[in-house]
Amino acid sequence: MTERIEPSWDGVEDVLRRLAKTGSKFSTASSDRNWVSQYESGRRLLVENHNGSRWVQVGDIRDCWETFERLGRIHRRDVLDPGRCSGLMMALFARVDGVVAEDVDGSEFLILPGVESRER
Repeated sequence: MTERIEPSWDGVEDVLRRLAKTGSKFSTASSDRNWVSQYESGRRLLVENHNGSRWVQVGDIRDCWETFERLGRIHRRDVLDPGRCSGLMMALFARVDGVVAEDVDGSEFLILPGVESRER
């Protein structure tokens, strides 16, 4: 029997480390080719795409993850602050094992296990 993985902050950190190590490209709402070029564990990461680069504070990512844990289900508007990079937050959190993406009336939501789907 396969054990179900519960999404956690450790899972988010695993995603950050993996993206920085591999340089894998990932999509966000603003660009389909983003990558993490530098990662200072616990501090910040440098996200790059064709528009340039941006340092993102790990504390801001953690604050958004805590919002996700509190709500259980998020849309981009739920993780605008801090940092004003909700597209990145959605892309990162969608890569965490156990997080489910759902489309409701053309809007993407991310859902934690155990939270009821609101799909119609």
